[in-house]
Amino acid sequence: MAAVAAQKPGRRNTRAAIINAGIELMWQYGYSDVSVDNIIDSVGVQKGSFYYFFQSKQEFLLACFQEYWVQMKSELDEVYQSAKSPGEGIIEHMKWFGRLQQSQVEKYGRALGGFHQSIAAEVYHIPEIAALTRAQGTEHSQMLLEAIMAEFPDDPPAMKLQLVNYCINGALYQGRVHNNLNPTRELPDLVRTVLWGLEDGGARKKRGLEDKPRKLRSKPAE
Repeated sequence: MAAVAAQKPGRRNTRAAIINAGIELMWQYGYSDVSVDNIIDSVGVQKGSFYYFFQSKQEFLLACFQEYWVQMKSELDEVYQSAKSPGEGIIEHMKWFGRLQQSQVEKYGRALGGFHQSIAAEVYHIPEIAALTRAQGTEHSQMLLEAIMAEFPDDPPAMKLQLVNYCINGALYQGRVHNNLNPTRELPDLVRTVLWGLEDGGARKKRGLEDKPRKLRSKPAE
Protein backbone atom coordinates (compact mmCIF):
# COMPACT_ATOMS: atom_id res chain seq x y z
CA MET A 1 0.00 0.00 0.00
CA ALA A 2 2.97 2.37 0.42
CA ALA A 3 3.22 2.62 -3.36
CA VAL A 4 -0.15 4.35 -3.55
CA ALA A 5 1.31 7.71 -2.46
CA ALA A 6 3.60 7.76 -5.49
CA GLN A 7 0.94 6.79 -8.05
CA LYS A 8 0.18 8.86 -11.08
CA PRO A 9 -3.19 10.69 -11.04
CA GLY A 10 -4.73 8.13 -13.41
CA ARG A 11 -3.93 5.30 -11.04
CA ARG A 12 -5.33 7.19 -8.08
CA ASN A 13 -8.53 7.70 -10.06
CA THR A 14 -8.65 4.00 -10.89
CA ARG A 15 -8.27 3.06 -7.24
CA ALA A 16 -11.05 5.46 -6.26
CA ALA A 17 -13.31 4.12 -9.01
CA ILE A 18 -12.76 0.53 -7.84
CA ILE A 19 -13.54 1.46 -4.24
CA ASN A 20 -16.68 3.40 -5.15
CA ALA A 21 -17.90 0.54 -7.33
CA GLY A 22 -17.26 -1.89 -4.48
CA ILE A 23 -19.23 0.25 -2.05
CA GLU A 24 -22.19 0.47 -4.42
CA LEU A 25 -22.24 -3.24 -5.25
CA MET A 26 -21.71 -4.53 -1.71
CA TRP A 27 -24.26 -2.09 -0.34
CA GLN A 28 -26.83 -3.59 -2.69
CA TYR A 29 -25.90 -7.28 -2.67
CA GLY A 30 -23.71 -7.89 0.38
CA TYR A 31 -20.08 -8.89 0.71
CA SER A 32 -20.25 -12.58 -0.18
CA ASP A 33 -22.38 -12.15 -3.29
CA VAL A 34 -20.08 -9.57 -4.89
CA SER A 35 -16.97 -11.00 -6.50
CA VAL A 36 -13.80 -9.28 -7.61
CA ASP A 37 -14.94 -9.97 -11.18
CA ASN A 38 -18.21 -8.13 -10.52
CA ILE A 39 -16.27 -5.13 -9.24
CA ILE A 40 -13.77 -4.87 -12.07
CA ASP A 41 -16.48 -5.46 -14.68
CA SER A 42 -18.41 -2.56 -13.19
CA VAL A 43 -15.38 -0.28 -13.48
CA GLY A 44 -14.12 -1.66 -16.79
CA VAL A 45 -10.58 -2.56 -15.67
CA GLN A 46 -8.51 -5.73 -15.64
CA LYS A 47 -8.20 -7.95 -12.58
CA GLY A 48 -4.55 -7.03 -12.36
CA SER A 49 -5.58 -3.45 -11.59
CA PHE A 50 -7.55 -4.64 -8.59
CA TYR A 51 -4.65 -6.63 -7.17
CA TYR A 52 -2.23 -3.80 -7.89
CA PHE A 53 -4.04 -1.80 -5.22
CA PHE A 54 -5.37 -4.52 -2.91
CA GLN A 55 -3.75 -7.78 -1.87
CA SER A 56 -7.11 -9.39 -1.09
CA LYS A 57 -10.83 -8.81 -1.08
CA GLN A 58 -10.65 -8.36 2.69
CA GLU A 59 -8.09 -5.57 2.35
CA PHE A 60 -10.33 -4.05 -0.30
CA LEU A 61 -13.28 -4.14 2.10
CA LEU A 62 -11.26 -2.26 4.70
CA ALA A 63 -10.52 0.41 2.11
CA CYS A 64 -14.24 0.63 1.26
CA PHE A 65 -15.21 1.12 4.91
CA GLN A 66 -12.51 3.78 5.28
CA GLU A 67 -13.55 5.66 2.16
CA TYR A 68 -17.25 5.50 3.00
CA TRP A 69 -16.62 6.93 6.45
CA VAL A 70 -14.44 9.73 5.06
CA GLN A 71 -17.28 10.74 2.73
CA MET A 72 -19.96 10.40 5.42
CA LYS A 73 -18.00 12.31 8.04
CA SER A 74 -17.23 15.13 5.61
CA GLU A 75 -20.92 15.58 4.84
CA LEU A 76 -21.95 15.43 8.50
CA ASP A 77 -19.23 17.88 9.51
CA GLU A 78 -20.72 20.29 7.00
CA VAL A 79 -24.20 19.67 8.45
CA TYR A 80 -23.08 20.68 11.94
CA GLN A 81 -21.03 23.64 10.73
CA SER A 82 -24.06 25.00 8.87
CA ALA A 83 -26.48 24.51 11.77
CA LYS A 84 -27.48 27.53 13.86
CA SER A 85 -27.44 25.52 17.08
CA PRO A 86 -26.36 22.08 18.32
CA GLY A 87 -30.01 21.02 18.46
CA GLU A 88 -30.57 22.04 14.86
CA GLY A 89 -27.43 20.14 13.94
CA ILE A 90 -28.82 16.97 15.50
CA ILE A 91 -32.09 17.26 13.57
CA GLU A 92 -30.27 18.04 10.31
CA HIS A 93 -28.08 15.00 11.02
CA MET A 94 -31.26 12.89 11.12
CA LYS A 95 -32.53 14.49 7.91
CA TRP A 96 -29.25 13.50 6.27
CA PHE A 97 -30.19 9.84 6.69
CA GLY A 98 -33.52 10.52 5.01
CA ARG A 99 -31.82 12.15 2.02
CA LEU A 100 -29.43 9.22 1.82
CA GLN A 101 -32.26 6.70 1.63
CA GLN A 102 -34.18 8.82 -0.86
CA SER A 103 -31.15 8.96 -3.14
CA GLN A 104 -30.84 5.18 -2.94
CA VAL A 105 -34.43 4.69 -4.02
CA GLU A 106 -33.90 7.05 -6.93
CA LYS A 107 -30.67 5.34 -7.99
CA TYR A 108 -31.24 1.67 -7.17
CA GLY A 109 -35.00 1.40 -6.89
CA ARG A 110 -35.01 0.50 -3.20
CA ALA A 111 -33.87 1.66 0.22
CA LEU A 112 -30.57 0.04 1.22
CA GLY A 113 -30.24 1.14 4.84
CA GLY A 114 -26.76 1.87 6.17
CA PHE A 115 -23.62 0.63 4.44
CA HIS A 116 -22.21 -0.88 7.62
CA GLN A 117 -25.51 -2.56 8.45
CA SER A 118 -25.79 -4.06 4.99
CA ILE A 119 -22.66 -6.17 5.25
CA ALA A 120 -21.45 -6.11 8.85
CA ALA A 121 -23.10 -9.40 9.82
CA GLU A 122 -21.14 -11.20 7.09
CA VAL A 123 -17.72 -9.82 8.03
CA TYR A 124 -17.85 -8.86 11.69
CA HIS A 125 -15.98 -12.06 12.61
CA ILE A 126 -12.88 -10.62 10.91
CA PRO A 127 -10.94 -8.82 13.68
CA GLU A 128 -9.65 -5.98 11.48
CA ILE A 129 -13.13 -5.28 10.12
CA ALA A 130 -14.72 -5.43 13.56
CA ALA A 131 -12.12 -3.05 15.01
CA LEU A 132 -12.50 -0.55 12.17
CA THR A 133 -16.29 -0.49 12.20
CA ARG A 134 -16.33 -0.11 15.99
CA ALA A 135 -13.92 2.82 15.74
CA GLN A 136 -16.05 4.47 13.06
CA GLY A 137 -19.19 3.91 15.12
CA THR A 138 -17.48 5.55 18.07
CA GLU A 139 -16.53 8.57 15.93
CA HIS A 140 -20.09 8.89 14.70
CA SER A 141 -21.44 8.67 18.25
CA GLN A 142 -18.93 11.30 19.36
CA MET A 143 -20.36 13.77 16.85
CA LEU A 144 -23.81 13.23 18.31
CA LEU A 145 -22.55 13.25 21.88
CA GLU A 146 -20.89 16.64 21.51
CA ALA A 147 -24.06 18.14 20.07
CA ILE A 148 -26.24 16.57 22.77
CA MET A 149 -23.95 17.85 25.53
CA ALA A 150 -23.99 21.35 24.04
CA GLU A 151 -27.78 21.38 23.63
CA PHE A 152 -28.53 19.80 27.02
CA PRO A 153 -25.66 20.93 29.27
CA ASP A 154 -27.56 20.10 32.47
CA ASP A 155 -28.65 16.60 31.48
CA PRO A 156 -26.69 13.30 31.58
CA PRO A 157 -25.93 12.68 27.90
CA ALA A 158 -25.34 8.90 27.82
CA MET A 159 -29.00 7.84 27.79
CA LYS A 160 -29.95 10.45 25.20
CA LEU A 161 -27.11 9.30 22.95
CA GLN A 162 -28.09 5.67 23.32
CA LEU A 163 -31.70 6.40 22.44
CA VAL A 164 -30.75 8.43 19.37
CA ASN A 165 -28.48 5.63 18.15
CA TYR A 166 -31.32 3.14 18.65
CA CYS A 167 -33.57 5.41 16.56
CA ILE A 168 -31.01 5.69 13.75
CA ASN A 169 -30.20 2.00 13.59
CA GLY A 170 -33.86 1.02 13.78
CA ALA A 171 -34.90 3.43 11.04
CA LEU A 172 -32.15 2.27 8.68
CA TYR A 173 -32.85 -1.40 9.37
CA GLN A 174 -36.61 -1.07 8.93
CA GLY A 175 -36.14 0.97 5.78
CA ARG A 176 -33.95 -1.72 4.22
CA VAL A 177 -36.01 -4.71 5.31
CA HIS A 178 -39.33 -3.23 4.21
CA ASN A 179 -38.01 -1.07 1.35
CA ASN A 180 -39.79 1.85 2.98
CA LEU A 181 -38.69 5.48 3.22
CA ASN A 182 -40.99 6.32 6.10
CA PRO A 183 -38.67 5.19 8.93
CA THR A 184 -35.96 7.65 7.92
CA ARG A 185 -38.47 10.33 6.90
CA GLU A 186 -39.90 10.15 10.41
CA LEU A 187 -36.50 9.99 12.10
CA PRO A 188 -36.19 13.76 12.77
CA ASP A 189 -39.59 13.87 14.50
CA LEU A 190 -38.81 10.72 16.43
CA VAL A 191 -35.52 12.13 17.69
CA ARG A 192 -37.22 15.42 18.57
CA THR A 193 -39.61 13.45 20.74
CA VAL A 194 -36.83 11.43 22.31
CA LEU A 195 -34.60 14.40 23.11
CA TRP A 196 -37.02 17.24 23.76
CA GLY A 197 -40.43 15.63 24.16
CA LEU A 198 -39.49 13.82 27.36
CA GLU A 199 -38.70 17.05 29.19
CA ASP A 200 -41.25 18.43 31.61
CA GLY A 201 -43.43 21.35 30.55
CA GLY A 202 -41.32 23.95 32.32
CA ALA A 203 -38.13 22.84 30.64
CA ARG A 204 -39.85 22.80 27.25
CA LYS A 205 -41.22 26.33 27.69
CA LYS A 206 -37.77 27.50 28.76
CA ARG A 207 -36.42 26.22 25.44
CA GLY A 208 -39.33 27.81 23.53
CA LEU A 209 -40.60 24.45 22.29
CA GLU A 210 -44.14 23.47 21.40
CA ASP A 211 -45.94 21.41 23.99
CA LYS A 212 -48.22 19.54 21.63
CA PRO A 213 -47.41 15.99 20.47
CA ARG A 214 -46.12 15.38 16.97
CA LYS A 215 -47.85 12.80 14.80
CA LEU A 216 -45.63 10.50 12.78
CA ARG A 217 -46.53 9.59 9.24
CA SER A 218 -47.66 6.07 8.53
CA LYS A 219 -48.39 6.32 4.81
CA PRO A 220 -46.24 3.85 2.80
CA ALA A 221 -43.39 5.33 0.80
CA GLU A 222 -44.20 6.03 -2.81
